[in-house]
Amino acid sequence: MENNVTREKRRPRKYGSISIAFVLLTFAGIFIYGWITGDIAEAMNALGGVSLGYLGAALGCLALFVLLRAMCVVYFVRQNNRSLSLFAAIRVTLVGLYYSGITPASTGGQPMQIYELSRNSVAPAIGTSAMLVETFGFQLAQLLIGAAMLLTHWSYMNVLDAPMRWMLLTGYAVNVFFSVILTIMLLKSRLVVTWVQGLIRFGGKLKLIRNPDATMRKIIHHVEDYSATTKLLLKNPRLMIGAAVLALAQTAAYFSILYFIVLGFGITGYSYGLILTMQTQLHLCTSLIPTPGASGAQEGGFVLFFRNIIPDGLMLPVILSWRFIQYYLTLILGAGFILADAWTRRRIRG
Repeated sequence: MENNVTREKRRPRKYGSISIAFVLLTFAGIFIYGWITGDIAEAMNALGGVSLGYLGAALGCLALFVLLRAMCVVYFVRQNNRSLSLFAAIRVTLVGLYYSGITPASTGGQPMQIYELSRNSVAPAIGTSAMLVETFGFQLAQLLIGAAMLLTHWSYMNVLDAPMRWMLLTGYAVNVFFSVILTIMLLKSRLVVTWVQGLIRFGGKLKLIRNPDATMRKIIHHVEDYSATTKLLLKNPRLMIGAAVLALAQTAAYFSILYFIVLGFGITGYSYGLILTMQTQLHLCTSLIPTPGASGAQEGGFVLFFRNIIPDGLMLPVILSWRFIQYYLTLILGAGFILADAWTRRRIRG
């Protein structure tokens, strides 16, 4: 029988071609829009004059984000008495970011990271726990940072129109809802299993779920993995504190990329706290959009959130630089590891 890791490994790939095409079309759409509006020439000139020092700082934030994310995996794995090199963890991280970036709602990243960890002699159970800790830590950290920044920059709400405020409130509501569910899973995992079983049976009766039994087994498996992982964290305060610190640091690094890009284009007069506030609110609003890398939603949301800060003539080059460093570059680096691995295997077989 085919094992779970192999099945999870194959699943993201069936969406790969369509997702990559969607991402490329979104990127092409930005250029087409710029060409039609006549902004493309101005954007190219602005890109030529961007400060290389600030651009380097933005790239440094991305490198720090990847490094801290990898360190979180290494830290958890080693706390479970397994060895994993930092380079291997960086590879796992970038491959995971690649598959998260090309699958709807980032659903493909975790299975591929678990598979990559298994190739480094990390048992799937430990790999699953490590990915749950990493992912939940990042989600919780972005929610906490976003809420803290919003409270300290409350006047920022005055620049939002009614639709944007509703988008923001919806984003918080969805993220808080999932945080509450995860907390209940920790404290009352059996209660969640009972709820899930009832919902799946109901969906099966309405023919909304094709295979209720298989779906139920899969979800219950993830619930039990999460419950076991969080209980392990609570029993090990050192592990919990270490994971929390790394999660907060990597989240801050990730959301700092835009600040240096803004400075790189000579846009001044806005504090780091304000840019960080707007970046986190944008991410909370669009992170659950079911498109690869939230493509389309991120770019459109960016215009809505930053139209009062970034001049019209610089909007296009700022978006291109921000999305390239924060999103497209991780796809390129992840794809590089995947292609190198495929080439190595072909040489060994040949």
